[in-house]
Amino acid sequence: MFHDETARGLQVDQEHMLNLSAFMVMLLVSLVGSAVVKMRRLSCMLAGMAMATASVFVAGRTDSGYIFLLGIVFFSLGEMLTGPKKNE
Repeated sequence: MFHDETARGLQVDQEHMLNLSAFMVMLLVSLVGSAVVKMRRLSCMLAGMAMATASVFVAGRTDSGYIFLLGIVFFSLGEMLTGPKKNE
């Protein structure tokens, strides 16, 4: 999963980066859904879309694997904020 290359720092396999979003959604979607149950539908969806958009921008602009992973984490959270309210 991790490779240590001294010249470039710690390297993470691409497939593990891509699977992080699906893994987070599987684990946290029910928790996030229950946490936002009292939020207004439009407010929750706008916050989720703004978070997902900003995280894609950050992940796309960085060369750091750690910042990219953080962008994926926040994208997944934004997706989870938008998803439950979209289905109401």
